[in-house]
This record gives sequence, structure tokens and C-alpha cells, in this order.
Amino acid sequence: MDQEKQIRAFRQHSGAGVLSSSDGAGAVNAAVFGSRWELYQQHVAIALGECRTLHNLKIDGRAVYLFYTPGETLLDWQGGRLYLEAVRFEKDGELFENLVAETEQTAGRMAAGMLRCAIVFRILETRPLIDLSP
Repeated sequence: MDQEKQIRAFRQHSGAGVLSSSDGAGAVNAAVFGSRWELYQQHVAIALGECRTLHNLKIDGRAVYLFYTPGETLLDWQGGRLYLEAVRFEKDGELFENLVAETEQTAGRMAAGMLRCAIVFRILETRPLIDLSP
């Protein structure tokens, strides 16, 4: 699946996904996210609270977002992987406020109140969820 199709699948995906990051020493973290990401011109953004993922991204801005929809068999699963690089962190402003408002609508006031920062990522590469190539 080419990058355009992967990004279209990402836009249409409504379920949760997993964001993986690592700190400067190589310790990895994987966190489940169900919040809505804004997508524009090869960029995605998400708002985070004070957590291991935010800590890692401040040290090493690279991450992978994996999203999927289960199928009848593993090879029938749909989804993809977005390889990302953080380009900016926003603690206020329109983007952060919009993500907080969307989180409040979808996850409630308590979840929205925990958010501290919006991170904008550049999409470096996309890969299919199931990739049998070397």
C-alpha cells in the first residue's frame, strides 16, 4: 500500500492505536491512544498529558503510530504504521485548545483536563500493518 493510501486509511480509522517511543537510552514505551489526531500536509498532532510518552518525545522525537482493524485472520487485518518525527510542542494556542475540546467531547472533562501539550509530528514514512517484504 502506498503512502497516500496509508494516510487515507489513517484518516478513516476511528479506533484506538498504539504510539511507540523511546528515551535517549533506548528504553521503549508503547501507549494506547484513542484520541482524534488532526492531519494536514503530511503532519499529525496529538495532545498528551504528563506521561512517559511525552517525556520520551522531548528527548527523542521519533515515534511509530500503529493502527488497525482486526480481520477474520491475521492476514485480513487492515491498518498501517506511521513513522513520525516531532517538529514542535505547543502548550497553548489554537491547535492545543482544539485538541483539548475534541478530547472533552469524546473522552470527558477529566481526560481533557489532564492534557498539557500538543505535539505536531511530520510523517517520515508509512508502512502497511502486515508487511511481508524484507
